[in-house]
Amino acid sequence: MTSLDEFEDVLEASGYIEATFVFVQAKTATSFDSGEIGNFCAGVRDFFPEEPTLPRNDAIKQAEAIQRAIYDNSARFRRGNPHCRLYYVTAGRWTDDVHLTGRVSTEVQALEALGLFAPGGVDFLPVDADRLQTLYRDTQHRVSSEFQFPTRTVLPEMEHVTEAYLGVLPAKEYLKLIVDDADQLRRSLFYDNVRDFQDFNVVNEQIRETLASDERNAYRAAEQRRHDRDALVDDDRQQVRHGGLPDRQRLPDEPRAVPRAGQDYR
Repeated sequence: MTSLDEFEDVLEASGYIEATFVFVQAKTATSFDSGEIGNFCAGVRDFFPEEPTLPRNDAIKQAEAIQRAIYDNSARFRRGNPHCRLYYVTAGRWTDDVHLTGRVSTEVQALEALGLFAPGGVDFLPVDADRLQTLYRDTQHRVSSEFQFPTRTVLPEMEHVTEAYLGVLPAKEYLKLIVDDADQLRRSLFYDNVRDFQDFNVVNEQIRETLASDERNAYRAAEQRRHDRDALVDDDRQQVRHGGLPDRQRLPDEPRAVPRAGQDYR
């Protein structure tokens, strides 16, 4: 999220806040430096006070305005306080050096002491050369999955489309398309009106309440009556084709059939 207007639009649409602050520091150095890590984390801490000690450019001021709006609407936090993730990227190799991990632990505790984040919600994530290469390759690779798709129809040829199908998938096969090998949702597949689960926002909450209410039984009863009526009408049509119609009492909401010429309809 990059603007206050965007935040306000999302809040109005969803009615709740579930926020994660993400900070990234990228260095061309070939090693991880304890002092640089400390400076990075100090800058993150200085982002949250109302009166910062470090100067801020326009981009940071804009981000700070969003941060203020988030905490000003803390009553709408759905799962507690926000989380905070710090990515420190270099061309070196992360080896869990005790001096570095000790510095990281100290800085994480200092951020947690601010009282702004969920318990255990501050994560420091080192990204070394190997991890960086893996992430880059992931951005270049096309998504591919193997799944069973027996119930399908080939669609006519379309410009810029190699193959297209219309069909039905079992849920477990569909999940193979949208979940990766790490059992994580492939969020890059979703956009605007093709959305992944938006948690229990206003609309989803209403659906859940309806499914858990007594109205669900009313819906099921209405659907059963519709099914029974359709079955009786189909049976009547079969009887008419064979020259007769059994005597029976109509359902209360069943429409009276109109006989054709030469037919004796009850």
